[in-house]
Formats: sequence, structure tokens, C-alpha cells
Amino acid sequence: MFDEICSIYQDAHDAKGKFVDQETGECITQMSIREFCLTDRWKPYVQHLRAMRKEYGSKAKQMPEYIKTKKKLPGATLSGLFALYEDDSLTHPGQRVMVSRRESHLKQHTGWLAIDIDLQDNLQITDFESIFKLARFRPEIGLMMRSCSGTGYFGLVRLAYPERHKDQFKALLKEYAAIGIMLDKACSNIGRVRFASWDDPEHIYINENVVPYKGLEEEQSQLVSLASRQAYRSNRANAEYQVEGNSNFWEQRRVQDRLIEVIVQELVGNHRNITESYEDWVKAGWALRSHPYGLDLFHQLSRCSSKYNEAQTNLKWQQLGSSQTVTYNYLIHACKVALGEETYRQICRRVWSELK
Repeated sequence: MFDEICSIYQDAHDAKGKFVDQETGECITQMSIREFCLTDRWKPYVQHLRAMRKEYGSKAKQMPEYIKTKKKLPGATLSGLFALYEDDSLTHPGQRVMVSRRESHLKQHTGWLAIDIDLQDNLQITDFESIFKLARFRPEIGLMMRSCSGTGYFGLVRLAYPERHKDQFKALLKEYAAIGIMLDKACSNIGRVRFASWDDPEHIYINENVVPYKGLEEEQSQLVSLASRQAYRSNRANAEYQVEGNSNFWEQRRVQDRLIEVIVQELVGNHRNITESYEDWVKAGWALRSHPYGLDLFHQLSRCSSKYNEAQTNLKWQQLGSSQTVTYNYLIHACKVALGEETYRQICRRVWSELK
């Protein structure tokens, strides 16, 4: 458990991903979640930070000694392993920089979502340690322990649909708010860095029987995957499914490829631009990487934007690599948003009639 690999960073501003241990000189770019969260390596720094917080309260955060000690702790993107390569600068248009930690650079999602529960966001809770006790009644929590300052808790939630990280977090945010716990909203960011911590065994909760969280912002979501249509629960989804074919049909790769091809045709034919922002452009490319005509389809979608440049599109395609988190589902979702559910069902019927 917790053997997934995540990227390591010097601090929250580190865009490249490299931590140099000030004691040993070791350069670290990645670690397993277990090594990062459940090691004694950070114990002396964490104990010193907590001692200062206990003595000086919130003023400790501004003290040079506190700041110097915290710099000895690395940060990690517990939700993912990121790739470092040259990309367009977001702050200086036209410039190229070496960066990591962008959502478009995600190599692999760990399947975990890190949540932060800070005291300052939950002043209504008189017994803050009760949050730790509550963790035992939340089946999706695999790990919970105190933050490095000791004034909050962080936990790891196992996701059922890591490709929909943000939608799962939004559902989790609402669900926890309903029971009186406010989560840090910044946790929706896959590339969010959290500092290393340490705790004694009595303050660490590990759930070996963690149950993946299935909540999504959209009720009755149909975007889980093409291969899991048979698991849909709603009567409406079942009715549509019978019209569109059976599960074996939709699980065929040729069917999935043709569905995406028709979706792109419809988006382009209806002048729907889903590549205006850089992140959306990259996601569209990622979603098409496994398609036999992916590059051509990527150009078709890119041409819908006034920013289209053929050479840049070719270059971006070469840089993208593959993604295990952004799949055909991204384009299915884009189709439903841009063209509507009924148009998507018509597309499915068309593919069904062509290939059945």
C-alpha cells in the first residue's frame, strides 16, 4: 500500500521538480508515497516546527528559524508523477521554459487525492481532534495524519475515477461540508504540492481496506468509461444503452475509435471550439494520442481556434506523449457540453448503425 510514485519538489514555487537534501546533498525528483509520508526522515524538522508553533503560536510562521527549518522539508504532488520537459511559458508568451507540475505534464495519476483540513477553516469544530476519529468512519480515506505544523490534518482519499480528479474532489468537498468539515479548495489541483510531515503511530490512521470514492459532481454521470456502460445505475442510462447497443459492442476498439472520429467531425462541423485555452488544447491532444488518425483529428480541432498554427500543433503532438488519465472520455464530455446530450445520443446511434 502507498507504493505509488509521486514527484518531489523543493517548495510550492518549484516548477521543475528537484529537492536537494541539505543534510546529505541527495538530489530527489521522485519517491513512493510511503517513503514520503511514513518515514522518520523528516521527524527532527517537524518536531522543531511544532515546538515553535506551540511556543509562539501563529507568529512562528514569520520567524526566520521557522522558515529555514521548513525549507528542509520537501514537497510532493501526492496525486501524480509529472514529466519535466520544455513547454510554452504561461507568463511570457513566445518563450520556452523547462517546467513540470502542469496538468498537461502528468505522466501517471497515483489514484490518490490529498485533502487538507486546516484549523483556521474549521473554527466551528470545538474538538479538532475529532476529525481524526471521524476518519475511521470514512471508507475512502486510506491515510490521515497531522500536517508538519501540527495545526491541521491531511489525508489521502482513494479515487474510483482518477481521470476525473476535479469532479471527484468537488463532490467530496460538498459531501464533507454537509457533515461540517471544510476541505481546502486548493486540493482540487492535481499538481498541488504539500510539504512532508511526520507523526507518531498514535496520530497516524491507515485503512488497509480503503474503498475507492465514487462521488462525482454530476449525478448519474455517464463519463466513467465506454467499457463500463453496463454498470450505469440510472433507468435513463439503461434505456439509452439498449438503443445504442450492448456492452460488448462498445468495448470494441474499432467502435471507440469511430465514435471519437464522428464526435470530432460534429464538433468541427458545428464550429465548436474546445481548444481555446492551452490546457484544453493539450487535453484534446492527449485524448487523441491513441487514435489511429489522432494527429489529423488534433489538427481539425485546433483549426477551430483563431490561435491555430500548423507547425506548433505538430510540435505539440510530438511533445505530448501518452496519458493514462486523459482518455476518449474527455472528448465525450466535451461533446455533451458543446453539443448537448441528444446530439451525443444521435452520434452513438449513427456509429451503432454503421458498425453493428
